[in-house]
Amino acid sequence: MEAWPDEKTQEVALSAYSKILAALSAGALVLSLTGCAATYTEADFGGYKSCSPSFIAPSSAGRFTIQQAGAGQALQWGAYPNSAYSGVKYHVIVTVNGKKYDEKTQAYAPHGSIDRTTANKNRGKKVQIRGEITRAKDIVRFTIGCIIK
Repeated sequence: MEAWPDEKTQEVALSAYSKILAALSAGALVLSLTGCAATYTEADFGGYKSCSPSFIAPSSAGRFTIQQAGAGQALQWGAYPNSAYSGVKYHVIVTVNGKKYDEKTQAYAPHGSIDRTTANKNRGKKVQIRGEITRAKDIVRFTIGCIIK
């Protein structure tokens, strides 16, 4: 097993571990810190939940959400880390049914939407948002996803 980079990284990772597992069991959230070697799949946690009315991933790292007002409606999403994880660089890739829909690299917390036409054509398919938040030498990686209604 790889050594932890330093005590601070180990402390942050271990204190968040139980909260991350709770978030994973509540839906499809994967959150890792640099140096974390764990990998989780949707099968480990009962699959993806519906995006409607909302998917909110409970996390000590912030608020990660995807919302859909109803069947065939547009979706809104956002990744809003708390101050401890807030970064200076954010990069996200949004996929719908496994195909890239959007990609953003910016200096503020990312958010966006998926239009109604795309949502309606992809009912029953998965939307997934993968991202990285970079702050100095620390990187927080996250993945959230749900099923379009």
